[in-house]
Amino acid sequence: MKKTELKEYLSGSVSELNKKYQELIDQLKKTNLDKSAGKSKDVNIESKLRKNIARIKTIIRQKELAKL
Repeated sequence: MKKTELKEYLSGSVSELNKKYQELIDQLKKTNLDKSAGKSKDVNIESKLRKNIARIKTIIRQKELAKL
């Protein structure tokens, strides 16, 4: 995830972030299936996806706490 993408997520709404979160989860599941089938060539993509998911979840939580 690039810094420009991260800035976009910081300015986005929680619903947009939830959609992106679901997309990343689906992509991670697909990557796991590809990895188990031996189709995946990029071995680092799984860790990158997990880190991006954590970033999105952190931003969502920050926005939820800011509303309180």
